[in-house]
Amino acid sequence: MAVYTKLEHQEVRQFLEQYNINNFKDYKGITEGVENTNYLIKTSEQDYILTIYEKRVDENDLPFFIKLLSYLSENKFPCPKPIANKNNEKINRIKNKNAALVTFLNGQSKNKITSEECFEIGKITAQLHEITKKFDINRKNNLSIENWDSIFEKTIKQKTDLEKIFLKVLFMQIYFLTIYFLQIIKFLEL
Repeated sequence: MAVYTKLEHQEVRQFLEQYNINNFKDYKGITEGVENTNYLIKTSEQDYILTIYEKRVDENDLPFFIKLLSYLSENKFPCPKPIANKNNEKINRIKNKNAALVTFLNGQSKNKITSEECFEIGKITAQLHEITKKFDINRKNNLSIENWDSIFEKTIKQKTDLEKIFLKVLFMQIYFLTIYFLQIIKFLEL
């Protein structure tokens, strides 16, 4: 992936002036990720991640995700903690785009995961589910099975260079998974 929104040192400094963060030292674009621009922000006290939300992110979903991260952090779940600015806002703007500043978690991406690490991931996932049982804010999942048809239609319109055989196979897979998924749900409701 890429850093979609390029920032200059002075722009980062001005952004951080809205926060109670001092001693800005440096910043670096993070090339890993899926759809947003991320920067590692270094200060003499602590490191942060600045996320700039790009086109595909629905602005109306941001409060949900920021509140979820805050809730998880308050409940001692190992996740980035959103940082409020001097006006107590956790969603801010930079280059006319929504942005959030969160605490940095040490670690790195893994290409291969051991069975022991899978076990640890399972324990942490269970912890996440237990904590969020009491989280009373919901949002519609725009990538759920109910939306697969519209996602497929958008893909067809945007990717005209896809071969017809690929599109047919993809359509059949979506159809099969939808039918199969609905049968499982009906079975579980018995």
